[in-house]
Order: sequence, then C-alpha cells, then structure tokens
Amino acid sequence: MLKPIHGWAAGGVMAIAMPSLAAAAEGAKKAETGGMPQLDPSSFASQIFWLAITFILFLLICWKVALPKIGQVLDARRQRIEGDLEEARTLRDEAERVLADYEEAVAKARSDAQAIIRKTANDSQERAIRELDRLGGQVNTMIGEAEERINKARAEAVANVNQVAGELAQTAAAKLLGADVSRADADSAVATVLQQRG
Repeated sequence: MLKPIHGWAAGGVMAIAMPSLAAAAEGAKKAETGGMPQLDPSSFASQIFWLAITFILFLLICWKVALPKIGQVLDARRQRIEGDLEEARTLRDEAERVLADYEEAVAKARSDAQAIIRKTANDSQERAIRELDRLGGQVNTMIGEAEERINKARAEAVANVNQVAGELAQTAAAKLLGADVSRADADSAVATVLQQRG
C-alpha cells in the first residue's frame, strides 16, 4: 500500500518539478542572451515552487524550535516576577505586624503606667511624687526603647521593601526596555515614586 503512494508522490513531485526544470533550462538559454533570469516570466513557476518550499520549512523550524524556546523564556520571567512580588508582599505584611506589635507595646506600657500611678496615689503625697517621677522616667525609657526598636524594625522593613522594589524596577526595566539599568537609577526612580505617593 505504501509503494503506490510513494510512487504517486514521486510522480507528483516530478510533475511539479519538470516544468520548473524546463523553465530553468529555458532561463539559462535566455540568460546567455542577456537580462536578469529572475525577471524572466518563464522561470516564475520554479521560483514560486522553491519560495513555497523554503517558506514552509521556515514555518516548521519556527513552530518546532523558536516558538517553544520563546514560550519557556516568557514563562520563566513571569514566574520570577511573581516570586519577587510575593516576596514584597511578605515583607509588607511583616512590616505591618511589627507596627501592630509596636502599637500594642505602647498601649500596654501606658496601661501599666496608669495602674501604677493609681496604686501609688493612695500613699503619702511625698512618696506619690517620688514614685510618680520614678515611674514616669521608666515609662518614658520603655516607650523610647520600644519606639527605637520599632523605628529600627520599620526602617529595616522599608529598606528591604525599597531594595526589593529597586531590584524589581531594575529587572522590569531591563526586560521591558531591553537595556541594562543601573542599580542607582532604579533606586532613584523608586525613591521618586515613593516621595510622590508619600
């Protein structure tokens, strides 16, 4: 069953190729007489035949080789950007947790200070004043230390977010523009955007 199909296919190819070969031979004769052979109407059939074959081969190569590689690169970039965005969300959530802990610590310190002040108010006036001064100093120290820790944690969180934002901006600019952007330019752009929103 295969042999007749192959014979028929070979006959078809020969039938298509014969006019092309004849046209090529005729074109060679006319080339001797002068003029450009590609502009000779008798060779158009062979030119169209080889153009079609070349175009089909080009499409097959693109379909089987180039397009899958482009798709893989785009998927890898998308996954990397999604990972960076998820990391930025995690850092933002951590900063919000630190801020909530700070506010809770300040509220607890104030509550404790008020309870101590109420307890010592029943004592003598002199002892109450001394105790109040001592406790006020402790509360201020605790609040100052808590604020310092929270400010430090907030600054670290903001610095981490700014760093991730700078890296994202640099990566996004490099991918979208196709050119390398320096880290300093990316950080400057992120700082400008944050100032405009702040």
